[in-house]
Amino acid sequence: MDYGKKAVTWKRLLPIFLCLLSILLAGCDLGNNPAPTVKKLVKAPADRQVYTVPQVGVTDITTLDPALVLSTDQTSMSAIQMIYTGLVQLDDKLQVQPQLAQSWNVSPDGLNYTFHLNKAMKFSDGTPLTSADVAYSIDRALQPATKSTVAPIYLSLIKDSDKLLDGFIPTLINDSLITPDANTLTITIKKRAPYFLAMLTYPCSFVVEKHLIDSYKTAFTDHLTEGGSSGPFKVAQFTHGKEIDFAPNADYYGPHPQLHKVVFPFYQQSDNAYHDYQIGQVDTTGVPVSTFVTDKKRSDFHQIPQLWINYYTMNYLVKPFDNIHIRQAFALAINKTTIAN
Repeated sequence: MDYGKKAVTWKRLLPIFLCLLSILLAGCDLGNNPAPTVKKLVKAPADRQVYTVPQVGVTDITTLDPALVLSTDQTSMSAIQMIYTGLVQLDDKLQVQPQLAQSWNVSPDGLNYTFHLNKAMKFSDGTPLTSADVAYSIDRALQPATKSTVAPIYLSLIKDSDKLLDGFIPTLINDSLITPDANTLTITIKKRAPYFLAMLTYPCSFVVEKHLIDSYKTAFTDHLTEGGSSGPFKVAQFTHGKEIDFAPNADYYGPHPQLHKVVFPFYQQSDNAYHDYQIGQVDTTGVPVSTFVTDKKRSDFHQIPQLWINYYTMNYLVKPFDNIHIRQAFALAINKTTIAN
């Protein structure tokens, strides 16, 4: 079966959204007044095309290594999704869409996925991005030396991934990761799994630049201004403990961002971020609990649904939950329906 659709991302929709927003804001009450003059939209100068998004509750980014980022680390996750990308991505309806792979086909038994990459892709330093880089990135995420806690979960379906993790084989390249040419990658999985593509959307499958890692080892994330970006943005400046700045990646194969710069300043306290929003230093922020009741009446207040999973678990390594009967008793006593609702 062949697959291939045009990818839709928020980055591509942003210019349309901003244009519509400007039209809405330009509207006025006609009343008895003459019809308003339609003004030609003028593109703002580059130094004003900056989007500043405060990262609240953090003092720095934990990691910029896509093989290591946890789903609970939203600041690192957001930064990584700016500068890296993978074979496929999720759209706003959580459906898998092409990204670096423009199409793919699945073998009749459901065990072999062959991805056909977009041609002439490059990293942010101009180095060609090929199927070998995709295979390297997936293999690296599963290497025991990388010490990823997420790759063994999201990439567990790949054939022989357990053997690699346990040290029985040195690599998956030319095993379950085959690159017949620069634009083709075949991944073999252990069993038929329709959700395999969705698992590839997690950052541990994102493409990193091998020569940057060969040069700097685990410190490569401190040298991303030199290259390494496979996504629409690249790291322009990273001041630990203060902020990270992103600029458009001119070598990105897809549509280029319209923003001149995106800034993630770090705020340990939400009140400080909210103060800076009120004086125009940042463009968006959450509303502190202390002012939520009054501020939700503001015209610039927006509330939208968010996909999130919360869960409770028992630590079976400490008393009393080291006793399976205690755990079973708690499981029976908890009204799960009440919590879910």
